[in-house]
Amino acid sequence: MTYSKDIKQGLMLIIFATMASNVYGANCESVSTPFGTWNNNATWSCGTEPSGLNCLDTIFIDEHVYITAHVTLTSCAAFVMVINDTLRFQSGKKMYLPAGSEVILSATGTLYPEGGGGSSNIIQIGADVVWTTAAGTYTGPLVLDIELTDFYGYSLTRGIELKWITASETDNDYFTLERSMDGIKFKPIELIDGAGTSLETNYYTFLDNSPRIGINYYRLKQTDFNGLFTYSNTIAISYYTGGEKNNLWPNPTTDFFTISCQFNGDISIFDSSLRQICSIEHYSQGDKISISDLPSGVYFVTYSYNYVLKIDKLIVN
Repeated sequence: MTYSKDIKQGLMLIIFATMASNVYGANCESVSTPFGTWNNNATWSCGTEPSGLNCLDTIFIDEHVYITAHVTLTSCAAFVMVINDTLRFQSGKKMYLPAGSEVILSATGTLYPEGGGGSSNIIQIGADVVWTTAAGTYTGPLVLDIELTDFYGYSLTRGIELKWITASETDNDYFTLERSMDGIKFKPIELIDGAGTSLETNYYTFLDNSPRIGINYYRLKQTDFNGLFTYSNTIAISYYTGGEKNNLWPNPTTDFFTISCQFNGDISIFDSSLRQICSIEHYSQGDKISISDLPSGVYFVTYSYNYVLKIDKLIVN
């Protein structure tokens, strides 16, 4: 899951070797009971099962818990689940967590599917499936995440160029770049190898040389070596028959620029290494944006136009 610097994919399933239960706020812990099912109030130290009516900051699986019915907590705010014992899923049962939540599997923790194959059991955080029956039993500690810091593209004469950056990767097998004309039904157009496990910044580029005229929607599907996958959020880019359409004027420039289309909103400027230089809030059409203090070079200006993320190249002389 515009895709800006402050919106990051990753940390969907984070694994720590140890975790102290007293470092979080409002929490509830599983306790030893003859039943030990998720929806049995006696399973929990707080006396009530964690649910959309009983949202918590942290849930600790300190004793074996058996999930015999779907668990849906998406109405809660993001929270942390720490698995120190076994979280077992009956065949066909699923867990849905709010976006931004973290599932932490400690060195003594286990995720256990009962069977049914494929996606009979899943843990889903927001729109991202982070564990399925197909992945099998997980015993911590493990790390399954990438830190996607940017995903964007722009229209050129020869097509639409897509770029994305990861600050780190863990067990990243490959990316699948997907395209859609309606933002709903996506089809894969290219597979791109990932960096495996890397703590370095990685840069990726792909030229879509057969986009449709009009708005093209793109997203990334990232797949780990064990088959688990997550999706980025979706970006939308307009493609024009006349080639690259740039709304910045004058361009090249030395002192200032304006946005020539009918646009009001926020703007961000990035250098050629995709480091954000500055942002301008509440821009109004016709305003002059001073760039006299920028060194000569190539920059990228991002803004949303007609509900589409627009990225234009700016040349400063």
